[in-house]
Amino acid sequence: MEETLFQRDRVFVNKFIYGIRIPATIVDVEIFLDKRIPTIYHLPKIRNPQRGDVVVLTPPISSGKKDFIKRVIALGGETVEVKDKTVFINGRILNEPYKYCSKTDIRPGERDNLPPFTIPEGSLFVMGDNRDKSYDSRMFGPVPIENIRGKAVFIYWPLTRWNTL
Repeated sequence: MEETLFQRDRVFVNKFIYGIRIPATIVDVEIFLDKRIPTIYHLPKIRNPQRGDVVVLTPPISSGKKDFIKRVIALGGETVEVKDKTVFINGRILNEPYKYCSKTDIRPGERDNLPPFTIPEGSLFVMGDNRDKSYDSRMFGPVPIENIRGKAVFIYWPLTRWNTL
């Protein structure tokens, strides 16, 4: 996410906007199944993630890091394609004023070129703003919405970098 965020930036994250999880809740269903089933409940969400939101997420595969912070590029049901570092959503170029990448160093492969594919419903396609160095959905695929932990709202530290996201 560099240029938008740097390594030591501290970010305020709204964990309630997408419906916070209440883990380890047990529902007693002995009447029907004679078993106790662990269930995860969510508080009501304010809204769904939208394109352009900067979100904190748990990656769908083990990466050695606990959480990632990435930008939502495409929503479930949309078709994504990347051609020479330019992102297309449903065949139209995505306007990305926040994107940072080298225009001259285009490498073959999934980082700079990605064939069209449709994001499954209930998932998001996320990318970092620094496209040359980001480990994102181009590598690990779409992220299930339940992996989204919250929306990054603003940088609060250091004070000289205070800014909304």
